[in-house]
Amino acid sequence: MSDNANSPDHVTIIKEGNSGGGMVLGILVAVVLAIVAFTVFSNSDRNSTDASIEAAANKVGAAADKVGNAAQDAAKKVQ
Repeated sequence: MSDNANSPDHVTIIKEGNSGGGMVLGILVAVVLAIVAFTVFSNSDRNSTDASIEAAANKVGAAADKVGNAAQDAAKKVQ
């Protein structure tokens, strides 16, 4: 095919197959990142929820103390 004696008359193309290892590794990294993100965000939500519940409980406790004191004062006036 070639007029030149030094050049090859055919070309061989070798394609090496991809095992897909990079794809599996990428999916594995994505799953691990998703789990870490879920853990971080769920803990931060819990902490803020716990703080809100604690604040509400303190307010209810303070109100209960006031009601208790008012009841004692009313009982003293009745006697």
